Amino acid sequence: MSKQGGKSSEKKKSASTKGKVSVAEKIKQDGIVVFAAMAIYNATQVALCGWMVYASIVEHRAKGMSLVCNRHDLAEDGMAFVNHIFYLSKVLDFADTVFMIVKGNWHQVTFLHVYHHTSIFLVYWLNAQANYASDIYLTIVLNGTIHFMMYGYYFATAFNVTVPNIIKKSITKSQLFQFCCMELQGLVLLLGNCESPRNVTILYMVYISTMMILFLDFFFKSYSKKPLKSATTDSAAKSAGEDSDNASTVASESETTCCGTIEGKSRKKVQ
Repeated sequence: MSKQGGKSSEKKKSASTKGKVSVAEKIKQDGIVVFAAMAIYNATQVALCGWMVYASIVEHRAKGMSLVCNRHDLAEDGMAFVNHIFYLSKVLDFADTVFMIVKGNWHQVTFLHVYHHTSIFLVYWLNAQANYASDIYLTIVLNGTIHFMMYGYYFATAFNVTVPNIIKKSITKSQLFQFCCMELQGLVLLLGNCESPRNVTILYMVYISTMMILFLDFFFKSYSKKPLKSATTDSAAKSAGEDSDNASTVASESETTCCGTIEGKSRKKVQ
């Protein structure tokens, strides 16, 4: 091997090594208190979301419910309890924003992030008051499953556990699939003359439509093709960007995250 080729190889290896961020370096960067708080928070979210999905499925099977258009009985308290916990979990979700601010990641406090976390809290307050029976189970299962994967991803990458890129992309795609399922359920509830409150269902469908538009906009902007650059600089930047994705359990400098959306600087991002 030539001397020049050896130097080039050493530079690439150095750039790759430099991009790696160890757990110890993350703790030093964020502080042990913040790092530990985020790790506990993400682990709590994984456990809570897993329980809510499980409890909803148990209630659904115990009452012999169908996929959609079930009896709307506000006197039952099984699904009502799960739905109330789901509503309270939206208060816990505000911690996402707190961690972003504490870490100084103001670029992540986007309109999509603020709108979603604020509006979903209000929408589920309404559901907790008037629409907490039967068909609400589907929303909890869908949203809880996605959040289970999302916070699991944050927790794993915080400790440098390698997560396949396909899983990273599938989380955002699953969010879009979730919205489609919710809209379809709403149409069946309205057109099928089901017992669920009609006005609440219409309001919910309008809300989901706004979320779908915002998420589609985010998805196409975030996953649009990046113009080609110098192979060497682009490779080094990509390596550094992907490694720094793991620097935070909630949101790092290199990724925009919200409610199932995960994206790194290694791709073109317009927010």
